[in-house]
Amino acid sequence: MERDRIKSFTDRFMVDGRLTTIPRREKDREAMRLYFAAKFDENTSYTEEEVNSILLEFYSDYAYLRRELIDHGLMKRTAAGDFYHLSRG
Repeated sequence: MERDRIKSFTDRFMVDGRLTTIPRREKDREAMRLYFAAKFDENTSYTEEEVNSILLEFYSDYAYLRRELIDHGLMKRTAAGDFYHLSRG
């Protein structure tokens, strides 16, 4: 089911591997967040610059995408804010 939602998201909102627009519907934004979270390795810590660089490959407003991942619990950052990692579970 989750795979189908992500596929639907990429079919409708991605062109040549780039996000064309932020989805309006929450269901589609959730699929977007799952898609971008999958671009990170769960056993790796990333600096903010590394996170930005990865997300910039897909959309110019990488800060928006990073905030979406953080605000919705898919990614966490250390208390000092210097490292990011995928949330467990």
